[in-house]
Amino acid sequence: MSAPQGAAIRLDTGRQRRRVGVGLAVLLALAGGLLAGAFVANSTGKRVFASVLVVVLVALAALVAAGGRVALAPHRLLVDPAGLAWDARRRPWRVDWDELVTVELHAGWRRTGVGNGTLWTVRLRLVPRDPDPFAGRHPELAALRGRLRVGPDAFAVPLGPTPELVEPVHQALRSFGGSSYGGMVTVPGLRAP
Repeated sequence: MSAPQGAAIRLDTGRQRRRVGVGLAVLLALAGGLLAGAFVANSTGKRVFASVLVVVLVALAALVAAGGRVALAPHRLLVDPAGLAWDARRRPWRVDWDELVTVELHAGWRRTGVGNGTLWTVRLRLVPRDPDPFAGRHPELAALRGRLRVGPDAFAVPLGPTPELVEPVHQALRSFGGSSYGGMVTVPGLRAP
């Protein structure tokens, strides 16, 4: 397959996570201010209550700080004439188009299992030409093999609850994926957007 010429397309997939992190930081700041106001009050009960809540908020902030470096770090999908790449601090990877039989874009609503809730989800399904040698060449993708009901020899790359990514990812894959790109697919468990 002859690859088209052109610049690589970088798609930021971590934007939603960073929005959640900023919201949590604002919430912690507001809660801290409210608790400081309660602590200044002249009541012992209010001071004890405020102290307990401060300990809980500091513990929560420590968890966010510890896990936030990874969860809130930039995650980018790179699509170029040579293939696909995941640009992240943890587990970056790169796959050439000639290693893949099919790349599909899955997008839709799925049940969360919590009440009647649904969640928008976007993911890529990568089907390699030779699954076992592919897995040996790309051990960084081992955790993605067979995930999210994509099949035992396929790899699921979750892009998050980001409907705004569907069209740019679709266009990027159409531009560079050639015959490997299988288009946007609705699968059982996902309702069409």
